[in-house]
Amino acid sequence: MARRFLAVGLSLLVATPAFAGVPVQRDQLTVSGRFEVARASNAPLKSGLTLSDVQVDGGVLAALGGKPALMKSAVQESMEASLRNFGYLGDATATPVAVLVEPLDVKKEQDSTTAVVRIDFKASGDSEAARCVPATAEASFKAIKPIHTSAGNGERMAGVVAMIAFAAAGYNAGQLMSGQFASAKAQDRAFNAQRVVGKGEGVALAGGDTDLLQFAVMHATQLAMADFIRQLGASPCGQPSPATTSAAVATPEAVPEITPAATTQAPAAPATTTPAAATS
Repeated sequence: MARRFLAVGLSLLVATPAFAGVPVQRDQLTVSGRFEVARASNAPLKSGLTLSDVQVDGGVLAALGGKPALMKSAVQESMEASLRNFGYLGDATATPVAVLVEPLDVKKEQDSTTAVVRIDFKASGDSEAARCVPATAEASFKAIKPIHTSAGNGERMAGVVAMIAFAAAGYNAGQLMSGQFASAKAQDRAFNAQRVVGKGEGVALAGGDTDLLQFAVMHATQLAMADFIRQLGASPCGQPSPATTSAAVATPEAVPEITPAATTQAPAAPATTTPAAATS
């Protein structure tokens, strides 16, 4: 009996997703080249900004998991990496920008969680780059609860039954059960990856309340930073300067109109007839 209870306990332990409660990493927050946002093309924004201070609301840090100091560092590093990816991050002499990630706006529904992340930016100084820094960026993301497929549930049930049976007989079937649960997880992920979702939403990796919130906040933070970079590219400072010289367009010289000369024909002289001399 003790072995049976041990088997059930182990089954619940294995059933817990390996990624539950794992802190969000910097790369998961970074705006990469797959985002369709403009790169810095010229001064003053090209290599013209640096982050002087980054403050993140405690609720955002808690939602991202891990220790607050670790998560704050991850947010700042991801923002710097995002600006670097698109050519906006400069050295210590660049225009300093202070960042404030505001408190979350969260909406929970039965099978989803939507998070809205707002970020305030404040540039120091009176430089042209400072005047072109947008004040606010915002984004929302909806995390949808994943579906456990019937095939995946069958794999899980088979693993639990096998674990109990082998444990009752005195054998350790932990490896067998881990394989069954890994197979079930793979089938569920394959199914959820094919689900049709709208813009600004996605299927979370796990269906717990904490998992949904973390997934939503992670993507909303990333999208808000992408919105900031998009605004930089759309500002007057981010537009390529017009060419100072343009190719001269050759204008053909006017060809004087040739007027044909008047052809006047003198009238023919009248024929003169000399009368013949009279013969006597």
